[in-house]
Amino acid sequence: MPPARTQNPFRASGSSPVGVPRFQRLSRRNSRGAGWHIRGYRDMGSMWINVRRGSYGNTYGQDVNEGSTIREFWEDVVRGVQMEDGFPMPENWTFELTSNKRPIIPSDDLITTIFDGDENVYVKVYDEDDNERVFDFDTYTWEYHVPGRRR
Repeated sequence: MPPARTQNPFRASGSSPVGVPRFQRLSRRNSRGAGWHIRGYRDMGSMWINVRRGSYGNTYGQDVNEGSTIREFWEDVVRGVQMEDGFPMPENWTFELTSNKRPIIPSDDLITTIFDGDENVYVKVYDEDDNERVFDFDTYTWEYHVPGRRR
């Protein structure tokens, strides 16, 4: 006789067994809208978000799962800036993420509450005196932002 089927404790229900940590359910939804990197398009539950680093930095795109939180997205972007631009950065420097000229505040809300894919996010780094700093790849140092300067 086959063994009795046990219920999977990690089903879509909102609870988990005692002592077992909950884990994040990632979305796997596909929405083949007008095309790749278009607002509303999903590929295995991920949407495309452009991240521009600094006032005259480069723009990088990244896939973000629609099941992730704003805090997770915020931490991923900040970690990417820290690892790429002059790592390690001073601990008393701060980051500002904005989209459509509105600040992105880390919270436990889903990322889909503010984004629907094909969005632009701007990341700026400020020192302890609230001066904007940009990483200069020619000298590999952090320079002060000069308004009006383009690279």
